[in-house]
Amino acid sequence: MSDAPQGDALVLAYRQQYGEIAGRLERASSATDREVVKREIIGLFRAVDAALRMARAGDLLLVF
Repeated sequence: MSDAPQGDALVLAYRQQYGEIAGRLERASSATDREVVKREIIGLFRAVDAALRMARAGDLLLVF
């Protein structure tokens, strides 16, 4: 099983990525720009979901 600092770093990375995506969404001025950000949001949600599945399986320790 992984240790807490690794999980903490992962959570911080996801939070940073979320902030970056939120900023791009606010600046998106066209439908094309919004579609690109939409795909980034989907990718982030999938990555978080995968990490949560790993945490439930005991392969990763996440601290929120």
